[in-house]
Amino acid sequence: MISPTAIIVAVAVMVVITVAGVGIILVHGIHVEGRDRLRRPLQAQAVRILCRALAGFDVDGDDLALVGELSSEGAVDAVTEAVAVVDVDDPETLRFLARAFALDKRARLLVQSRFWWRQLKGLRLAALLRLEDDVFADARTNRQAVIRARAADVLAQRKDPASVGFLVEMLEDPNGLTRFAAANALTRIGSNTGPVLARYLKGADPGALPLALDVARALRDPGLLPTIAPFVGHDRSEVRAAAVAALGEFGSPNGLELVRAALLDEEPTVRLAAVRSLGRARQWQAGTDLLGCVDDRDEEVSRAAGRALLDVGASGTLLLRRGLHRDGRAGDICRHMLDVRQALGVEV
Repeated sequence: MISPTAIIVAVAVMVVITVAGVGIILVHGIHVEGRDRLRRPLQAQAVRILCRALAGFDVDGDDLALVGELSSEGAVDAVTEAVAVVDVDDPETLRFLARAFALDKRARLLVQSRFWWRQLKGLRLAALLRLEDDVFADARTNRQAVIRARAADVLAQRKDPASVGFLVEMLEDPNGLTRFAAANALTRIGSNTGPVLARYLKGADPGALPLALDVARALRDPGLLPTIAPFVGHDRSEVRAAAVAALGEFGSPNGLELVRAALLDEEPTVRLAAVRSLGRARQWQAGTDLLGCVDDRDEEVSRAAGRALLDVGASGTLLLRRGLHRDGRAGDICRHMLDVRQALGVEV
């Protein structure tokens, strides 16, 4: 039996621990709020100084000293606000600002920190100031996937050839988060990505090819067409499917001929990509081929072929009506697609 005294002591200890914990949280909150209130005037003054420097006005030693008093977090916030206000896009001006206020050294120290949240702040500061590529080279090989992914997001803001090269290499990162962050960044950069991506595709690791081809598909850069076309005959089915999907987005007659040829591929994933590409491209010339795919042995491919005929338009509708007389699943799919078209209010 536990004595009443022991129970009372245990409850008292729990109460003391709870009160102490709440007190520590409150004291910390009051400390942070007080610190922030004291720093706000300094922060505002630092923003004004940085804005003057970005606008081309001279700054004196006192100004340099005042900006140097900012914490790392304060420096990041002040630079972010100043760059947004002045809207300077000249890399040399930003790098001069970094050297003048020793912000480049601070960014490098943050990136080399042991703590990932400080590394993130350093990456943001380095990106705002358009620092040299060595800062981002270290971040690309960081052991933390979240840092590598953030580095990809930061590089997307720079849009220079070196950044595109870094991002293309990150498509082979072992972590999925980083790979998709790099792919998203390349897509956001846009036209500058095409030439670098074309060189990468010629010697890329086969495992990274599907994602790289997805990036090419999103870019819709006609200059990539000659580079993508050979991958339709690649050994790996996922690469062939990604290449077919990319070619379908370009709308080029030569590319669409390769997509039509992929309807005969032995792998259902490739045939599915071809059917969907022809439907999105509204290729009425491929209508007969698509009607043949309604009889495909893979159910997903046959349903996608029916939907593609629906997307083609009037000629696709005529072919669907012709397919009504087919036996089994093919006839059911044609009937269903015609019902869908009628439900949409289109005369069939």
